[in-house]
Amino acid sequence: MNIVSAYREYKKSKDKQAENFLIQELFRQIGNWIQEGRPEQNFLLELLVISLEYEDFENHENLLELGFQKLMEAFFIHQELKNYQNFQTILEEAYMPFLAKTDEHQYRELKKQKFYEIDFLVFRFIGGEFPHASAQEFLKTTKEMDVWLAINYLYQIKNDEETSHEIISKLLKNLDKFFERYVLLSFTILTHPNWVRDYLFNDELQKNTKFKIPKSISWKELFSIYQTTRFYLENGYLNMNFFESYPQEYEHVNLFVLLAIFELTNAKITPAWIEVFERAILNQKVIKRKYYNQSVKHQPVPMFAIGILKQIPKEDQLKIIETSRVLIGFFQKLKHYTHETFQFLLDYFSTFHFHFEEELRHHLELWEDSVITRRRLQQCASKIQKRIIKKSNNYELVEKEYE
Repeated sequence: MNIVSAYREYKKSKDKQAENFLIQELFRQIGNWIQEGRPEQNFLLELLVISLEYEDFENHENLLELGFQKLMEAFFIHQELKNYQNFQTILEEAYMPFLAKTDEHQYRELKKQKFYEIDFLVFRFIGGEFPHASAQEFLKTTKEMDVWLAINYLYQIKNDEETSHEIISKLLKNLDKFFERYVLLSFTILTHPNWVRDYLFNDELQKNTKFKIPKSISWKELFSIYQTTRFYLENGYLNMNFFESYPQEYEHVNLFVLLAIFELTNAKITPAWIEVFERAILNQKVIKRKYYNQSVKHQPVPMFAIGILKQIPKEDQLKIIETSRVLIGFFQKLKHYTHETFQFLLDYFSTFHFHFEEELRHHLELWEDSVITRRRLQQCASKIQKRIIKKSNNYELVEKEYE
């Protein structure tokens, strides 16, 4: 048995013998990679074969799946992104689940000194005494992490206000990605609205508390978010005229924070929340974000909105598609989306085949708008096995095989 055959056997049947082999062999190979500074050539070749057929495990059922997914991330970086500065950290993270499975005592001793993001997930499997001191030090110093893991931990220590103050302040300052920073800010507004209120209006308390807002979030911006969310926090539901609370320049952050609150509270669909999703799809604000070694253009608001819609019950998704203007908004802003956003929204909306096709027919007149609009309309048609033709000075949607 080798790593490739064991991986295939495990994927097919969750074979226990294959699982044990993979744990032991990957523990040895990753450990050797870390120690020697380079992987064994045969190991790289096996990972290359696996990468051609690899699919992420939908849910991490055990430590093997958790470690394997991180290992494949490290392999991708090793192959595609030379000199990536955080590569060693990612490789060491991949090692942790295998160490925990192979030598739990050594793993627990190490965690008292050094903590990684993946360790939050490892401890969900192994339980036992949690190394709060090293975990909190990690949270105070990390510049990149899954914000949902941070929030889950902050819920666990919510009664320790002083520690929460410090961790949230450090994360808000150090996390430089828009998504992570504003989800965390939304969590803070929900769980500790008095901190934000005091920061805005009580200069004396602001000087004496460990809770700080980074300079990258201006007072005016934070005040607009406070005004937008105040009705919800005081009454438990969102008012229909929420959009009157913020100036246009801060619309993207206010919509994003409302979406995060919807997600964090598992809110029920109401006309006001539907309005949030409609406005989110229309929002074109572009943020530059780092993707490994590259800087890419990102539209966080419509991307987040669709990410949330994909997670809610199917009947609620259908209700929004049928009764709101989200599909209309998509076609209206077709040429303004980045490539990433357009593809993400197209993949989602086209799953509602009937409604998507009907809306596409209503927007065929956009064909004359621009080259990018024509290209994207044709991509929309192709997604549902159609194409657009011109017939008698009108544009029609026909089957792909039409001649």
